Amino acid sequence: MYEEKARSYIKTNIIVSIGFALTFVMLVALLVKIGSTNSGLSAGRTEKATTYANNLVSNGLYYQAACEFENILREAKLDDKKKANLLFILGNLYMDNLKDYQNALATYIKLKTYYPDNPYTTEINQRVVTCLERIGRHVEAQAALQSATQIGSIESPQDKVIAIVGKRPITMSDLNEAISELPETLQVKYSTPQGKLEFLRGNLLTSELLYNLALRQGLNKDAVYLKRISKLEKNLLVQMAYEREVKDFPKVSETDLRLFFEARKDSLYKGKKFEEVRNEVAQDYIRTKRGEYESKLLEKLVAGETIEIYPESLGISAPAIKFGGGGE
Repeated sequence: MYEEKARSYIKTNIIVSIGFALTFVMLVALLVKIGSTNSGLSAGRTEKATTYANNLVSNGLYYQAACEFENILREAKLDDKKKANLLFILGNLYMDNLKDYQNALATYIKLKTYYPDNPYTTEINQRVVTCLERIGRHVEAQAALQSATQIGSIESPQDKVIAIVGKRPITMSDLNEAISELPETLQVKYSTPQGKLEFLRGNLLTSELLYNLALRQGLNKDAVYLKRISKLEKNLLVQMAYEREVKDFPKVSETDLRLFFEARKDSLYKGKKFEEVRNEVAQDYIRTKRGEYESKLLEKLVAGETIEIYPESLGISAPAIKFGGGGE
């Protein structure tokens, strides 16, 4: 009797154990399957996403470009060298284009922490100092400066003289600023010490020599030059005001893109799958939302001004049009 109960007990425990084992195996298989379906961007998608991010930079959409680079770093399967390179580009985008020194600082710190053998260490240290100075953390900036340069040196790396043309010194800041104005692919090319030397000798020095020639010829007092300067000044101020107004442009989320796609998948995307046209959807979404954002901005600006238009001056027989803050 006891033997029969013992056999029954053992049999029951074996069945339960097998059940637990099968459940565990199925759970592991499910997790593996889930992991494989969320393994990130493929090589082809990564290349397209990178091209898209570069196009955003070329079109002056720096915030959206930064978001896309962040997504690539988060989702794509990249080796350490490529990740370090993208982080360096992203940090420079935050610092040079968006003037977002806190995010730039965070990106540079991440690059130094995760990829300490990256080829940009010297410049990153200089940029970290500049970011700290720009956000008002002067004590920490001085400490970082002393750590990155010789003990007792008070010269900022950005102010270090790297060449002299005539009597005018060229600093590291001059060089970095000139490189930051280049397309993203060229920024990468000239980001290394050897690349910087190549740009300095082949581009920046030529520019400085021509500038000195123009001054000797008195072109800075020429009427054509002064007129162009006035126009450039106006355009620059317009661009700066615009960038300041749209700096809070809403961040693009995957949910927003999918909702935008679903509302237009038949009329605009001809029934294609979202994954096939994601980059196109993102561009259309940003273009549409930016148009709406700019319309609201225009309404706000018009409300603060009195505007009058005189059609008769254009040969149109019509009364003057008045609108805006003081118009009707």
